[in-house]
Amino acid sequence: MLSDFVEGLPNRLQTLQRLFANKDLVELSRAAHNLNGIAASLGASELSECAKKLDKQGFAGYTDSLDLLIQEIQHIVDRLLDAAHNFLADKPIRIGSV
Repeated sequence: MLSDFVEGLPNRLQTLQRLFANKDLVELSRAAHNLNGIAASLGASELSECAKKLDKQGFAGYTDSLDLLIQEIQHIVDRLLDAAHNFLADKPIRIGSV
């Protein structure tokens, strides 16, 4: 599950950036809401909180800080990807084990 989340993060970030560039606040809010939920369920609390802010501000149409929030998400994603890749690289895959 972590591996799938990490693999999909760059696409999710690109989607947020594209939606912001297109000024599609409804879809931006929806994508941020989805990212918030997934990040929260995997314990990525910093990413979850930032995505939650983006969701609320996008939904409310408050555009002044959206670019900064997306930049902050970019930095969080970069750090998270580094940490996750290091973590996953250290874990052997065991087929049939629990």
